[in-house]
Amino acid sequence: MNTERSNPLLPRSPNPVRPAMPAFEPETADIPAPQPAPQEALHRSAGGGIGLRLASFLVLASVATGAGAGAVAGRLSADTGDGGSVPAASAAASTGSIDARGIIQRTLPSVVTIDVTATNGAGRRTVTQQASGTGFVLSSDGLIATNAHVVAGANAITVSFADGSSAVATVVGSDSNADLAVLRVNRTGLAAAPLGSSGALHMGDPVVAVGNALDLGATPSASTGIVSALDRTITTNDGNTLQHLVQTDAAINPGDSGGPLLNGDGQVVGISSAGNTSAQNIGFAIPIDQALPILNGLSH
Repeated sequence: MNTERSNPLLPRSPNPVRPAMPAFEPETADIPAPQPAPQEALHRSAGGGIGLRLASFLVLASVATGAGAGAVAGRLSADTGDGGSVPAASAAASTGSIDARGIIQRTLPSVVTIDVTATNGAGRRTVTQQASGTGFVLSSDGLIATNAHVVAGANAITVSFADGSSAVATVVGSDSNADLAVLRVNRTGLAAAPLGSSGALHMGDPVVAVGNALDLGATPSASTGIVSALDRTITTNDGNTLQHLVQTDAAINPGDSGGPLLNGDGQVVGISSAGNTSAQNIGFAIPIDQALPILNGLSH
């Protein structure tokens, strides 16, 4: 994959013109599995499965073909169950420190890798592509939450668990406007991720993002950061507008889309959805308080 470096400092113009904000790309920029590049790649942000744009080193919203830009990361924006909710900010949040190792170890059994296959075209123009994203267990009987753009246009979906097992998944419901989807696997006894309350978040609270960043290995990776801002509105590069998002400087890379953003108590307070390849340390997550009613509706 190609890398991009930012330009060196340039002389300041006496009348500087503010450049237009780039469009955010879905953070499930699916990292395509190793294979010959397709002859035609449609440009679309992670929100829509087909042909997300491959953006720089992080491949942020790149998911060529309907497999859902979710595979590797989230989207870029141009503007700017089980488990109970948590009331107020935790002790960890108030002190600014968290037990990241403990949170990650407790969370991994609830985080899944999502591999998607999508086929487009017909005859000699048929193109089959693969992409990867992230999800987390909503209920012990097989319901899994992820981003809609991760599974958009999918012909086949496979979910892999922390114990090394995998299962075929089907889409129970999907809402592209909210960028949320619910999958089902024929499994029981799964470890549901504990849900917190995004309403208890404040700027500066520590958070942990867990996901299948860049589809680098058999297990998810994690990054830590803080809540950088709340109530953000972005427009993804597929034209979808997402509102009331949590902004974080925890790394959200392609493949992380659909993964959980955790608070200092290890509870899900957001769902990673978008990032921006032209910026540093800026990612966005759908707040769980906003997502949960929609996920519940999609589950039935």
